Amino acid sequence: MAILLVHSAPYSMRFIEFKGLNLTLGYLGAYLEQHGFSTSAVDLMCTDLAMADLLKRIEQDNIHLVGISALTPGYPKAIAVASAIKQAKPELPIIIGGPHATFQDRDVLQHSCFDVVVHHEGEQTLLA
Repeated sequence: MAILLVHSAPYSMRFIEFKGLNLTLGYLGAYLEQHGFSTSAVDLMCTDLAMADLLKRIEQDNIHLVGISALTPGYPKAIAVASAIKQAKPELPIIIGGPHATFQDRDVLQHSCFDVVVHHEGEQTLLA
């Protein structure tokens, strides 16, 4: 199964020389790969990836699940990303986690673009 992990951000910092991957995505990706999953990641804070390019990547990589991590400032972008994905591929499950989803789960569940909300750490949830 191929999983795409996305870090949602309120803005891009692509102009900064360091372009490291969000540690949450790296850790979750490594954990999932240890359990036999294929993963890729997109950190929207480090790239200006257009939505059309993200959708193309989902199609080309034959993604089966999208996981989005969002802090509260990045939550509106998470909704926009998830909504665009759901519109293009309504059958694709989208999971949201991170601090905003953990503490504002009722708000998050109001948006039909998310299929699952993860509280706290997501490693075991993603394996289920």
